Amino acid sequence: MTVERFKELVAAPGDAKPLRPELAVGPYWAKAKFTNTMRYADGRVFKEECDMTKKTVDGEYIVVSIASKAYKQLMHTVVGYDQQAGTIRQWSLYGDRLIVSIEICDEKNKVSASTSTYDNFVELGVTSYSDKECCFRVEVFKDGVRFLVREGRVFPVSEIGNAEQARPAKQETKPADKAPAKDQPSPATK
Repeated sequence: MTVERFKELVAAPGDAKPLRPELAVGPYWAKAKFTNTMRYADGRVFKEECDMTKKTVDGEYIVVSIASKAYKQLMHTVVGYDQQAGTIRQWSLYGDRLIVSIEICDEKNKVSASTSTYDNFVELGVTSYSDKECCFRVEVFKDGVRFLVREGRVFPVSEIGNAEQARPAKQETKPADKAPAKDQPSPATK
């Protein structure tokens, strides 16, 4: 993934192509509310509720957009699957730099774990989900010391009165699509 490719995916129109099976886990809400509470180690607390949208691109990516009132901007995350590593990757743009997180999902138990490292920060997260909501907690460390805890929830807009939303169809799994052995190196991102 490059900054240019990230921007292309964000600008691309959404489509109805079937999602690759590895991305078709957890709830998919085209329109949702996103609540976020950040508790800083120094005692500060920041809370926000935002509108969130999702779209799929070419069945290979999910683009998540969050309209932050506090930051007065639309923030994007692109979600894709790294077939060789067998993990979901999430890219976000921070200035002119991509930040990547790696996520592993347990669809049976409806949980996932994620990690991201950038500058002198490390983020460790856990998410649980149902058909009605998705709850997350992320511990953020700076120079090895807890900097903040971010907790929140995502729930479909349909819960508050709008039309029900459909998940894009899942691609059929083919034997060639299975992840290779874990001892192979991860490919460079596109």
